[in-house]
Amino acid sequence: MKTLVVICLALPALAFSQLESQADSNSVLLPDTVEIAVIPPVIDTINVTDSLGMKQGYWMFLGSDFPNSGVASSELLEDGRFVNNQRVGLWYRYGAGGQVKAVMNYRLDPKTKVSARDQFYYYEYYPTGTLKKKPAIGGCRTASDYYRYNEAGELVEAELFDSLCNTTYKLQHIQKGEMDSVSIFLVDQRFHEPSVTAEDLAENSRDFDQTGEYCVDHNHRIFQVGWFENGNFIAGKEFLVDEMMRPQRVRYFEDGKMIRTLVR
Repeated sequence: MKTLVVICLALPALAFSQLESQADSNSVLLPDTVEIAVIPPVIDTINVTDSLGMKQGYWMFLGSDFPNSGVASSELLEDGRFVNNQRVGLWYRYGAGGQVKAVMNYRLDPKTKVSARDQFYYYEYYPTGTLKKKPAIGGCRTASDYYRYNEAGELVEAELFDSLCNTTYKLQHIQKGEMDSVSIFLVDQRFHEPSVTAEDLAENSRDFDQTGEYCVDHNHRIFQVGWFENGNFIAGKEFLVDEMMRPQRVRYFEDGKMIRTLVR
């Protein structure tokens, strides 16, 4: 948490120079809940084999299928989909009591028609059993997108990656009042105050459905530090930089409305 706060406070003078560039902002939206309910999908056919004896469609494995798994014989151990006896796409692994333990991704080789597991990420929990870190399969094949929560269930950090493993979105919860100490460009005479229009709204491209004070990095071009309600930017400062991390614009928001803009 401190790392990103420091980044936010050090925005002037190439403070973001260490952030990697990125090329693709299309990624999974942040979740609107931290609850995990193990509810198998409603599917008419489960654990089906075809006339050739090959597994097809949605399958569920129980603890009884793998006696040494540590999961009770009647509890769900893994679930996912088969195509011609090959695991494909996302599979989930569960622990005792149905707690989600890991997410896996299987890719099918189009030439050999054989699948291989190329991504495997563990969930993390507090000693109380509350979710601490939720991994997600994203565009990067060497690191997972992730969402980290505090023990109260609040989303405190998230990071999404593109196919080149560059960060496309970073969110960090900050302590109340820290945003007030961010003084950016206020004394820079290269900036002036233009006329503003009602249509000039804040950037709200990620629906993380949280309320509180956050620092948000939108693709290393737009940075927001302020108060969010249900994922919407309500009050604070929004900074626009160019591809060289040079400041271009600062916008101030109160009560969901922009009240001032400084541009270069």
